[in-house]
Amino acid sequence: FDLKMLAHHGYALAFGACLVSGAEPDGISLRAGGAVRCAAATRLDDVSPVPPPALAALAGLARGESEPRLAPAHRPAVRRAFERVWSEVTGRTLRTARFLET
Repeated sequence: FDLKMLAHHGYALAFGACLVSGAEPDGISLRAGGAVRCAAATRLDDVSPVPPPALAALAGLARGESEPRLAPAHRPAVRRAFERVWSEVTGRTLRTARFLET
């Protein structure tokens, strides 16, 4: 859902090699435009760490594949990353995210 909504609003995120260094990514940055290697993206202040297997699943979903599944252990990191992305897009913290968690 988040990937489609972001793309609809002009914020399609790229998932693949780190957009800064070309290395295997381990985070998401809206300012960089998608997947980044946290250590290489030190100049970006909006990087949220996301495990590489979760980024691979997101890449599959972004390509339109229906099979990629996030491991339950990775879901909290992905949720936090998207909460941060949406906060950057809207300029505020979304209260609905906190409501849906309870």
